[in-house]
Amino acid sequence: MSRNQQELLRQLLEQKQRLEMAMDYFIARKLRIFGQLQHKLQQQHPALRITRQYNYLIQLQQKLVNAKQQYLQQINRRQYNLEQRLILCDPRPQLQNCRQRYIQNKFQLKQLIT
Repeated sequence: MSRNQQELLRQLLEQKQRLEMAMDYFIARKLRIFGQLQHKLQQQHPALRITRQYNYLIQLQQKLVNAKQQYLQQINRRQYNLEQRLILCDPRPQLQNCRQRYIQNKFQLKQLIT
């Protein structure tokens, strides 16, 4: 084998190695893209979509129940506070005191007159 043939063989082997590396890279890239597309397709499966929507519906329902309970607690607190304010504003104890003073004054006045 001549020197020229050896050089050509070396260049050919070098090009073969580069081609193999390029093909490995190309195949790896295509496999990665295929995997991504396969995953995306699985995520779009009707059963999976329905499951996700159902789980979201359950979460919304729980939020609604929690909000309703908080609202009822707030209403109960307001009602209790209003009842307490009404008790403080009730004139009956003052009327009772005035009535007692009136009776006492009336009695004292009678005693002074007699």
